[in-house]
Amino acid sequence: MFHNQLVGNDLHAPTNQQVENDTVTSIGVLMAVTYNGIGTSYPSIILANGAVDRVRGITQTVIDASGGIGFITSLGFLIGSVAAPVDTSSWIEGTILYASAAGVLQTTPNGPPVATVYLSDAVNGVMYVENSYVAGGSGTGNVIGPSSSTNMAIASWNGTTGTNLQNNPNAIVQVPSGALQAAAIIIDNIVSDQISVPSDYTMITAGIELDGGEIDIETDAELLVL
Repeated sequence: MFHNQLVGNDLHAPTNQQVENDTVTSIGVLMAVTYNGIGTSYPSIILANGAVDRVRGITQTVIDASGGIGFITSLGFLIGSVAAPVDTSSWIEGTILYASAAGVLQTTPNGPPVATVYLSDAVNGVMYVENSYVAGGSGTGNVIGPSSSTNMAIASWNGTTGTNLQNNPNAIVQVPSGALQAAAIIIDNIVSDQISVPSDYTMITAGIELDGGEIDIETDAELLVL
């Protein structure tokens, strides 16, 4: 049999890798793991924190504690079967998964994505393991953001990983002048579009020059002109 004819657990690295669990706790199926050195017979794994660890793969089955042997999928399709069920029924197809701080697959971003669900099924689930790690400060420009954002809002870091961004709906760049609408201060005093002072916010400006624009002061909002 040729290598390109192999499927499932018959595949070799980099798709699947035999590993051992040298921790004192068993590691369940569909857990994100990282390497922890060389074990007695195979590379040793521990649960991965998606925000800081290089996720090396997803466990295909439960791997027993204290030297238990099993397989991880480190790149490519992880396909469930009756003999080795993969339960993806809690996610819809196309869901992007991340590794939590405890190695649990979740939809909430926590570092780079580690897998994408392709078939939602309690037994024969299918996911593609991405193995896409971006080291913080690497300069590659790859970051993770929310599923939606406010148009022209200024993004800011979410946490300290160097890879996660969050939306800032109250800090918006105005086009085309570049005036900044923020929750605390209007930096550019030339307003050529509509900007808003959100409810319960106080904005400060050194002066306002309306150049075809307007300012909407919402309920209980204040605009202080110095």
